[in-house]
Amino acid sequence: MTVQDLVRPLVGGSLNVAKWPLSRAAALLGPGPSTAVDRADAVTRTTIGRLTRDEQLVADGRRRETAARQRSRAADLREQADVVRETGAERGDVVREQGQKARQSTQQRAAETAQKRRADAARAKQKADAANARKATAERQVAAAETEKALDEREQALTAKQAADRLESAAEAIKAQRKA
Repeated sequence: MTVQDLVRPLVGGSLNVAKWPLSRAAALLGPGPSTAVDRADAVTRTTIGRLTRDEQLVADGRRRETAARQRSRAADLREQADVVRETGAERGDVVREQGQKARQSTQQRAAETAQKRRADAARAKQKADAANARKATAERQVAAAETEKALDEREQALTAKQAADRLESAAEAIKAQRKA
């Protein structure tokens, strides 16, 4: 059994005993301090391994340091993901709000356009009704004028027939007097 075989468990046990209360306190503060405790443990193991020329302790320290770096990187990435998630949620809210405003604006414009079309249609109907009424009045006036003209012509014809009948009666009376 070598000196390193004796020192290695002693160093590991001592560091674990010293690290335990620090790890518990750091865990209460969050992932950053906990990672710092793990890095300090790894650096201590690497340093003691170099001093005692124990390659296994150096390798163990390096593995622990790499693991601490990776945990730190993972914590940083989680924080970045949280920030991106919050930013995305905020952007989503803004986009939703803008979409809702655009939808309301479009609906309002559509309603205004529909109302304008109804008003235009009502005005066009009034104009058409007025034009039809004027046309109907004009047609009635023409029909009344034609009827009056026809009645005048009939009256003139009747007057002419009566005059012709009187003349014929007078001519027959004169003819009858000449024969008598």
